[in-house]
Amino acid sequence: MDLKKLKSARGFVKGTITRLYSFVRNELSQLPLETLKIKLEKVNSAFLEYESLSKEILCIDHEDSEDFAIVEDQFCTIATILNKEINSRSPPQIPAATVPSTPATSAIKLPPIDIQTFTGKFIDYVPFINIFMSLIDNNNSLDNIQKLYYLRSFVREEPFDLIKNLPLVGESYQEALKLLKNRYENKNRIVNEHICNLLDLRTVGKSTAGNLREFVSAIRQQVAAIKNHNPNIIYWDHILTCIILRKLDGYTSRAYQLERDLDAEPSLEDLLCYLDKRALALEGTDQGLHHQQPQARWSNYGKVAAHAAAADKPPTCLNCKSTNHKLFNCKQFQLMASKERIDFVKQNKLCNVCLGAHFSKCRFHFRCAECKGPHNTLVHYNEPALAPPVTLTGNNNSNVLLPTARVKAIAKDGTEVHFKALLDSGSQVSIVTSKLVQLLGLTPKQSATNIIGISNAKNHLKYCVPLEIHSLKSAFKTTVTCHVTDQITSQLPHSKINLDELQLPSNIEWADEQFNVPSDIHMLMGANIMFQVLLPEKSSVTPANNSGKQSPAQNDLHIFNTHFGHIIGGSLPTGSIKGQILCNKVVLKCEMDLNETLGQFWTNEKVPEIFSEKSPEHELCEQIFQNSVELKDKQFQVPLPLKLPLSEVKETLGDSFNLALKRFHNLEKKLMANPELFMQYKQFIHEFLSLGHGHYVDIEMYDINKQAAYYMPHHAIIKPESKTTKVRSVFDASMKTNKKVSLNDLQLNGPVVQRDLFDIMLLFRLGRYTITSDIKRMFRNILVDPAFTSLQNILWRDDPSQPIKCIRLDRVTYSIVQINVNTSENLKKIHLLALK
Repeated sequence: MDLKKLKSARGFVKGTITRLYSFVRNELSQLPLETLKIKLEKVNSAFLEYESLSKEILCIDHEDSEDFAIVEDQFCTIATILNKEINSRSPPQIPAATVPSTPATSAIKLPPIDIQTFTGKFIDYVPFINIFMSLIDNNNSLDNIQKLYYLRSFVREEPFDLIKNLPLVGESYQEALKLLKNRYENKNRIVNEHICNLLDLRTVGKSTAGNLREFVSAIRQQVAAIKNHNPNIIYWDHILTCIILRKLDGYTSRAYQLERDLDAEPSLEDLLCYLDKRALALEGTDQGLHHQQPQARWSNYGKVAAHAAAADKPPTCLNCKSTNHKLFNCKQFQLMASKERIDFVKQNKLCNVCLGAHFSKCRFHFRCAECKGPHNTLVHYNEPALAPPVTLTGNNNSNVLLPTARVKAIAKDGTEVHFKALLDSGSQVSIVTSKLVQLLGLTPKQSATNIIGISNAKNHLKYCVPLEIHSLKSAFKTTVTCHVTDQITSQLPHSKINLDELQLPSNIEWADEQFNVPSDIHMLMGANIMFQVLLPEKSSVTPANNSGKQSPAQNDLHIFNTHFGHIIGGSLPTGSIKGQILCNKVVLKCEMDLNETLGQFWTNEKVPEIFSEKSPEHELCEQIFQNSVELKDKQFQVPLPLKLPLSEVKETLGDSFNLALKRFHNLEKKLMANPELFMQYKQFIHEFLSLGHGHYVDIEMYDINKQAAYYMPHHAIIKPESKTTKVRSVFDASMKTNKKVSLNDLQLNGPVVQRDLFDIMLLFRLGRYTITSDIKRMFRNILVDPAFTSLQNILWRDDPSQPIKCIRLDRVTYSIVQINVNTSENLKKIHLLALK
């Protein structure tokens, strides 16, 4: 399992422990005792799995930042509370002398036997079943139904599914044991898993006492498990010693080689004893370093260190107080404006690089992805782009406040993400930023849409995503389809609003507590949702002057009640806002232009017109064909269009016989292993010869110094669905000789003479009926000039006891590069002759 999957699994288990931690903080007295016992068992198994996953992650990532101590404290708290509650409800034990003598089965209470749960791992089956048989099966005071009850309670996942459908009767107990034994008592599988564990042991990068002891302990555990199933492991010392030495650091490995007797047989036990001694020697050195390190580290920070040790441990994330992530992974922090993040880091005296709290120099050397400066990208300050000033006519002593609300959405990993939304009744669609979509882990879908704004300005959006938003003030939630864009608008409001200039009610629960502070907008709620969240309640706000009296200005600032809380919007007096007046581009409508869409459709569906000029090689190939094609015995005969004269081929081509012979032996082995295939392949070769498409030649004639010759390997192609030839042979003219040249390399590559599929489809419009046919053995109906047949040889024999023979192919052969040119041009010539 890779690192990412391990961390995801650990996060899931950690979430289980966190939920149980929240569970035990509530009132438990009203819950059934069985529920508490199940919760206790669940937290025990979850913590064991958490420990196991953390060890695996540390083996891969030595600098894993997971705070194990917090989870361990939560586990101890949960176990303590649950045990205390369970024990308080258990009846007090009666002294043995006062218990009346009654039959053992009259009022039996199953004893609390604790056996590690079996989840289906093969290597855990033998230890589990041995303990179970010893504690449960051999207990004569239990009947089979009670034993079956215990067995079902100690298995989970696949083993439980295997026996859960058995009826709860005494006869089912032995059947359940048999089912588990047949499934998991697999000796070979268990040994293989232990061997894989040995091979997958983490390499010892640094020889410390702890690393070596953990390494030796893991080896002894796996070797002992293998010995229990395979006593012959005592003969494996050579192999195991080699594996272990490759996983040690170079210094330790060399030290062992210098110490041992090189003439003696390597011993696994000797190597493990040496590692134990080395770990013991390193322990003294490590302890001395540990005693000296704290004094050297904190000598310059006396009072500060003492204060830090005495204070309570702060939460992992300083922003949302969550223990599940660090500040740089906090979704709320990432959605803040850059200036807000910078102010937050300064107020909490955090490091600008790692965003952590420490006194010494930061050990990280991150660079900002925006400006390459020595700080984290999250605290990079973006200068807001100033929009061009806009002359506003009409009311000269007021500005406009747009209504905003803070809402939340649930990310894919279950965390809550709070963000600011702008409510706009003039928009037909809702929009979200791509940054918010990424933080929520959503997958956008393609949806090409034109967003049209002021002056008919268009913005093309390609994606949309369904988003479920929740109110922070009530249980209201709704799902809306939003289009995705990089940025909706600049920060709103553009400058901080002075609330002292307004007479705002004091008993109102605002949808956006900081509506007067500039913040990033991550969602635009259009008319499709704005009127859905509005409630009937509405009021007006009157601006006030310095003396507290009402201004004669119009009451254009209004408060509306919504499911998100109260929103405020309208005209503001000029004195309440400072800074530049900006005009936001408001989305007016969503338009899917029919003409543009139709034009795009025809553009996509247009068949490209390809006008390719013939290359000199194509022209030469066609010229050779036209000048040398002949009609003999009602069949066309063509030469092989070679790039060089036939007399020079023997020097260029080299030897192909030995490689073809090797390939033939491999084919023969495959055919001998399948007698039915061998018979069908033999029939194909015999038919090939009987039709006159090839003939035997004396293999002794082969001499590359006298004549150019090329031997082609061949293999079987099986087509069970074929109605005629289910098995046929394919020849390989691309095999390289000892001079790294093949027959195909020496031939000219002719042009593509077949029609395009689109052209063929268009022909179906010309006639009422269409007739299609298949030419039987089309390629093999063309003769090859006898001067060139020496380049078309294959090796064959009907039985391995016979000598190998050579078959010379007299017809055009598939897998030759010019085959399509020859067949297509010959068909054209036949057509022309028929017309004459």
